[in-house]
Amino acid sequence: MCIAPRIPEIQDNLHLSNGKFGTYLALGAIGSMIALIIIGDVVHKIGVRTVLIGSASFMYGLIAWVPHMHSATLWFWVNIGIGFCISAFHISVNAQAIHRQEETGELLLPRFHGLWSSGAVTSAAIALVITDFTPLTWHVDGLLLMCWTISMYAIYKLNPILMGPAPADDEHPATSLKSILASFTFEPLVNFGMLMAIQIEFMVNDWATIYAKKTLHMGASISILIYFVFVISMISIRFSINRLFTIRPERFWMFWNPIVGGVGFLTLLLTGAKVSHSHQTFGFIITLFAFIFAGIGCSFILPGFFGIAARRSNLPGGVVVARLGLVNTVLVLLVKLVISSVAAKSVTAAFIIPGVMLILTAATAFLGSSEKQVRA
Repeated sequence: MCIAPRIPEIQDNLHLSNGKFGTYLALGAIGSMIALIIIGDVVHKIGVRTVLIGSASFMYGLIAWVPHMHSATLWFWVNIGIGFCISAFHISVNAQAIHRQEETGELLLPRFHGLWSSGAVTSAAIALVITDFTPLTWHVDGLLLMCWTISMYAIYKLNPILMGPAPADDEHPATSLKSILASFTFEPLVNFGMLMAIQIEFMVNDWATIYAKKTLHMGASISILIYFVFVISMISIRFSINRLFTIRPERFWMFWNPIVGGVGFLTLLLTGAKVSHSHQTFGFIITLFAFIFAGIGCSFILPGFFGIAARRSNLPGGVVVARLGLVNTVLVLLVKLVISSVAAKSVTAAFIIPGVMLILTAATAFLGSSEKQVRA
């Protein structure tokens, strides 16, 4: 996530307009789709460790290459490769998380996603401090080298509990055209809810810093604050969700979080945009509160849906993650292309789309558990 806060610089290096940049960025989903078709079965057949090592190594290497690029065509193909590696890593690490959750009986997925958010907000904090005086290449290359080293050490230490290859007599069928098509009928309501909830997170990753810098005309370091407060608000809910589930059941929070978050986001976003024309700093502060509401609204919904799908299916965890991911990647790609066309004219208007989608997530709240979690 270290490149997300500095996306405006990458866009400038590539000499792309908002519309073209967003389209090229969205088409990185081609790589994700390829991984989501094949990697679920690969994880099941050969185990988590090998996939984690390979996907992490290529992912870090390709992302480290991005700040050095000035060719939009080259970046397009590298972005597809990054999409493949990120999805391969995502499938393997979430399959392991689901496996561990089933072993322990604890609600682990939201907290694991909270740890991901902690990494993202740490990246944003580093960018906030060093952007004004550190070249983009030094920032990204140095951080990714450190992350790769720590990741390899973590995988080595986790080896005793990582899922191994499937037994020789395992009867789970290999990937086929039939199984790929089955993904598009797998848990349609869960897929709908995930699509509605996740789009705001993708939009913030891709456009928040650009919005602050080029629409609200804030400085490079200050622009990163939007991304920073969004992720902080996600973390606050993801790490406290176990306690919240002992107060009210999952279904309650799945209904009210996206409604409060989405309505608050849209109201404050449009207010901040209007106020910034005459009072730039005050308008920016209002916008920051808009993204706090957005982070709260989508916080635990995505990992929650992975858990719901795993409970409702007898498929291996990696296959569940891959099937959900494949459908959502296709749908997210289509939505991203629409958002890119809107952003070419107005990034503010483009943000309205995921805001409305977040509110619609509440329609799938009934999929959540109606029982309060028992205190440990």
